[in-house]
Amino acid sequence: MRESGRNRRQNQVIPGATVSVRSIRPLRVLFAWGRMCFPFFVGGDGLLVHHALTGGVRWHDWVCRSIGTFDGGPSPKSFSEILAMLDSMAIPSRVVATEPSRDVAASTIYYNLDQYPCSMVAHASLAVAVRRAITEFAPDIVVTAEEDAEVVIDVAREKGVPSAFLLFHAGWSRERMVDVSARTDLVVFDSEFLLERYQKGLLCPSCRIYPPFNWKEWRAKRSSYRYVSMVNPSPEKGVNIFLAIAGALPSQDFLIQGGWHPLAVRLDDTPNVTYRPRDFARLGNGMEHFMGNTRVLLVPSQMDDALPTVAIQALHNGIPVIGSRKGGIPEVIGDGGILVDDYGQPEAWVAALTRLDSEPDSYGLASRQARQSAARFSYRRELGHLDATLRRLIGRRHRPVPGWKSEK
Repeated sequence: MRESGRNRRQNQVIPGATVSVRSIRPLRVLFAWGRMCFPFFVGGDGLLVHHALTGGVRWHDWVCRSIGTFDGGPSPKSFSEILAMLDSMAIPSRVVATEPSRDVAASTIYYNLDQYPCSMVAHASLAVAVRRAITEFAPDIVVTAEEDAEVVIDVAREKGVPSAFLLFHAGWSRERMVDVSARTDLVVFDSEFLLERYQKGLLCPSCRIYPPFNWKEWRAKRSSYRYVSMVNPSPEKGVNIFLAIAGALPSQDFLIQGGWHPLAVRLDDTPNVTYRPRDFARLGNGMEHFMGNTRVLLVPSQMDDALPTVAIQALHNGIPVIGSRKGGIPEVIGDGGILVDDYGQPEAWVAALTRLDSEPDSYGLASRQARQSAARFSYRRELGHLDATLRRLIGRRHRPVPGWKSEK
């Protein structure tokens, strides 16, 4: 019956769900993946997951648990490093050894965030941890993303629990996406770009839901308008283009905010560039200074960025964004900045920056347009869409709560 039902739903796209309201019964959500849990992940993907779980608990009667691995994903850490960082952030934790050997590979780190508990295991133990959590927690749905999604989905399927897969990147092959869609019950894309790229041929329903991210938490007090900035200085993100732009504009100050990996380029020839490593011991990762002192954000990606969340953060802070006309970047920027067609040519970026300052009030107008463009990305609205979609998937019924209003 499962396979015949799946075949009937081939290529079905779930239309934009209306914003859901509180439910009769709580929605029990288990999130699991091969990366670290909040607050140890690197990048917007983990933040997105954390904000979605937190908002679901606050506003939609979710009961959540999160499972991750400390030695998997793009920024692995050792068992002892995780414990030391939890201690430095004053987050109480406990370690449970599931085997008498007390080997790290058989141990689980447990800790609680404000809205939901987390656990992290060795990468090799992920399937065992998910299987145990499903037995103990009895979730209504298992949600996963990125690394080791297939492992999590297969365990959920084995245990008879519906699953949903979240995709944030364009790096997956079409063949892998089809394979995942044959195993899971729902695919959620965070941009129209990804939906259009992968939707055709999927074997389960799919939909687009913009990142349910609490943008208000990233509002910064603009202390200066000093820097032209970028985040995550890697070649595919365009760091070499960025440095060439800085070299062409020696009187302008530039700022690089560290990301997933250590800085791999030399700054000797660009003294007007400041580099700030990401502070992973702080919940905000040091981004307050970045947003508070950035005049213009550059997104010179040479890859297909699906929906760079840092650009949305900047727009919400009234920071104009200049980005490559590539991937989902045009979808993000909208009318809140400038798109560069020749994104591999530094001269085109210099021309775009010059155009932004071409008239006395041109920056003020661009800043206002940035905020207006950011209004498309609403935490409450997109979280409501996600809640409604997941509940519809598992057949929950809704009832309105007096006085509750969705964000417009």
